[in-house]
Parts: sequence; structure tokens; C-alpha cells
Amino acid sequence: AWNKFTGPEGLAARGSFEGASEGSRYSVTTSAGDALEGEVLLNLPPKTLTITIENMNDALISGTFETMGGTTYLWFSLGMWGMEPDAEAMLRERWSGLLQRLLPAS
Repeated sequence: AWNKFTGPEGLAARGSFEGASEGSRYSVTTSAGDALEGEVLLNLPPKTLTITIENMNDALISGTFETMGGTTYLWFSLGMWGMEPDAEAMLRERWSGLLQRLLPAS
């Protein structure tokens, strides 16, 4: 699940988070085509990644994997502000689709 989320199928179709540590700069393009640039706040593979997205009005993404009862769950947050409602709705829809394709409910 971690490799799908952070790798070529997910957040880093181009670029990589491998070896990134707190304070590292990153530049990736998601498999949905979104260019993301910013700072790594927390990178604890294979559990948690938290990043800023400076080129999206300093948005924040945080994803954490937890296993409970033999099932792995992704707790995902995308914090955005200052976007036009239509742009925000399109981004939310695109990201929801990306996560559902990566990690379909079983």
C-alpha cells in the first residue's frame, strides 16, 4: 500500500519521496497529473507521509497507514484554502478517484 501511495501509481509518477527527510524539498507529479512542490514535514516509511504543497496555496497532505484486525487503512487528509470553489471541487474529485483506484475498498 505504501509503495502504491508514494510511488509511480500514486503521488510520484515522476520524482520520488525515497530518502526524503523532514525539511527536504521535493518536486513530483502524481499519476493524476498534478504537479506538487514543497517541503517534506514527516516521512516515516511505510507508515506516514506529510508534505506541504506550495504551488497549491500551501496546501497540506498527510497520509498514514494503520493496520487493525488484519486490514490496512489509509487515513488521508488534504488541507486546501484560498481556492475557487470550482477548482477545489475538481481537485477533490481527482484526488478521491486517485485514492480509490490505488486502494479500492475490499
